[in-house]
Amino acid sequence: MPRVFVPGRVCLLGEHSDWAGARAARDGPGACVVVGTREGVSARCDVGEGPRFRVVGADGDAFECDVSVDDALEREASSGGYWSYVAGTALEVLRRFPRCRERGLVVETLETTLPTRKGLSSSACVCVLVARCFGVAYELDLELKDEMELAYRGEAVHTPSKCGAMDQACAYGSERVVALTFDGEDVDVRACEVDGEIHIVVCDLAASKSTVRILADLQGAFDRGDEALRSALGARNRALVAEGLDAIKRGDARALGAVYTRAQTTFDEAAIHICPSELTAPRLRETLAAVAHDVPETVFGAKGVGSQGDGAAQFVAVSEAAAKTLRQYLHDFSGGRFKVFDVVLRDEERHARTSTHK
Repeated sequence: MPRVFVPGRVCLLGEHSDWAGARAARDGPGACVVVGTREGVSARCDVGEGPRFRVVGADGDAFECDVSVDDALEREASSGGYWSYVAGTALEVLRRFPRCRERGLVVETLETTLPTRKGLSSSACVCVLVARCFGVAYELDLELKDEMELAYRGEAVHTPSKCGAMDQACAYGSERVVALTFDGEDVDVRACEVDGEIHIVVCDLAASKSTVRILADLQGAFDRGDEALRSALGARNRALVAEGLDAIKRGDARALGAVYTRAQTTFDEAAIHICPSELTAPRLRETLAAVAHDVPETVFGAKGVGSQGDGAAQFVAVSEAAAKTLRQYLHDFSGGRFKVFDVVLRDEERHARTSTHK
């Protein structure tokens, strides 16, 4: 059986700009920059023996249904339950490629290393995984943009999720830096060049947050015309993303860290009061403050992750050695509760060539 891997993603800059850019032409396009994680979901897949779709989780739990008609997939997707994302994506793929119904698909999850509900696109990861498994098993010749579209529609159209279109950039792979712009229904995706290496330390805060609540509150305020929020997710965000991309292209960690700090302040000033139950985020604030006080020499800047809230934090490390020190500090600070990992921003093709010749 063919094996498939899809990573999570970290939004470096531009949280919430995907749905904002899709909603309001007068505010200009949304913009963000993301990078794939090393952590993700691996699975093996194959066509089945009849019109059935079966997915087995890493813990052995499974979802299975008849796909000769849409009823079962529609019910599961609309339920918003654990299997809703895989059902929604399967539904989207089968409507696009009806020949896949005759024999269905079997997906066996081998390993899951990506934390869930932490702003690391765990739901988009599994949606891309299902789309990719169909593509591999049936030789559909799907391009990355096709996988992203199927995964996005599988989640946004068929489940209760109100996600935007940035999360599916995890399709580009681990440690690939990708810039996206969102102008109405148009999404532009391009891989970014990186000169040198920038080390980002990501920390699962071992707390909880409700992305659904954050999205509902922010989108409601946005649609009611909250000018501060629209500016923060529009023109001010575009300026920050452009500055951050320039720093990434130059390999300038110090400059990127400064952008991180300003981006977090911009978001906080515009958004905390709209969803205080989630965005006050005491665990995030405590962790950022502790790092700034105890090990300031290890970081150039820090901010929240994904929809923000108490899911995860990210830090621009001063160097590879500083990233190691920071990871150990966060482990000790949390008494081992935090899951900490790093992502390296670099030119993957250049890195691969260098590694080959070592």
